[in-house]
Amino acid sequence: MPTADESRCNGCKLCIKSCPICHASSVSISSKNIPLAFAAVASDYDIRKTASSGGVFPLLTRHTISLGGTVYGAQFDEHFMVSHARCETWQECQALFGSKYTQSDLGRSYANIKSDLGSGRAVLFAGTPCQVAGLHAYLGINHKLKEKLFCCDFLCHGVPSGRTWQRYLQWREKEADSPASDISFRSKQNGWKNYSILINFQNEQQYLCSYKKDPFLRIFLADVSLRECCYNCRFRSLNHLADLTLADFWGIWKIYPDLDDDNGASLVLCHTDKGKELMHNLGGDCELRQVELKPALKYNRGALQKLSRPWGRTSFFDDLDALPIDKLFQWYRHKSFWRNILCRGDEMTKKLRHRSILKS
Repeated sequence: MPTADESRCNGCKLCIKSCPICHASSVSISSKNIPLAFAAVASDYDIRKTASSGGVFPLLTRHTISLGGTVYGAQFDEHFMVSHARCETWQECQALFGSKYTQSDLGRSYANIKSDLGSGRAVLFAGTPCQVAGLHAYLGINHKLKEKLFCCDFLCHGVPSGRTWQRYLQWREKEADSPASDISFRSKQNGWKNYSILINFQNEQQYLCSYKKDPFLRIFLADVSLRECCYNCRFRSLNHLADLTLADFWGIWKIYPDLDDDNGASLVLCHTDKGKELMHNLGGDCELRQVELKPALKYNRGALQKLSRPWGRTSFFDDLDALPIDKLFQWYRHKSFWRNILCRGDEMTKKLRHRSILKS
């Protein structure tokens, strides 16, 4: 959540004026922006293995590094919380690969990007659509400054709160009696279509569970654990400020089966001339095919439609620190008329809800 140091604030309100959420006019998105769609699969299997889908983002980072540029993207910190990092080498960039299903702390990324651009370096920024909009709002209308800025976002389902992820990870570490040593939200050990969350622990135990069964991913996909702003997101459309939008090419096995080997395939939406140039530069490193937009989006429509705020969203966060996380996740992922009533009442109803959760 945004905070300000009141002792240093001079009341200029520039932070509010430049916020793409507070003022939609601070960033313009063309309603006529009809992107080009591509199916993309990295030719190098090892690169694809490090990515959540077809390996396009690793190829973009490698290209940017080859130009002497810098890359900004989300990585785990030492406590497996997520923050944006600045990378100058291919080795550093590898920490950015793979999906991270929780809020990323941007820190001073925008200021550092402005400094890199001012010194003439190419910059690749990867983030959510709203983070890309925030960057453009921060940099303003200085087109010359942004000449070497390349942005990629993704078809965003919504962003789970960091607190939900923190509670879940603490529970898993307690169950394993060991701190985590490595985490992947999108392991392909059981295939790309049946992706799994994988947690390795320092005592050499391992937790591997399909997204269909894992409590954290289930509650995320049920939209219960998302940040409040995600339910009123103005960026859930085809009109993005990024040069490229990346996504899993769900359904490719039905539309273009020759490109599917269950190790991942990317859908790339190209919004700008910069994006077209980037895709052209990647042509030698991946199987690239321009595809029709409508069938390509058929199995990704959920990422473009407005999210409905779930029945138990408010009470879920009220209960998050009060009850065992395993029972909490189990209870909230199942809907019923009675549970709906228990999530809307007074203190007495809250006691009944907690009793029901503890018995689940």
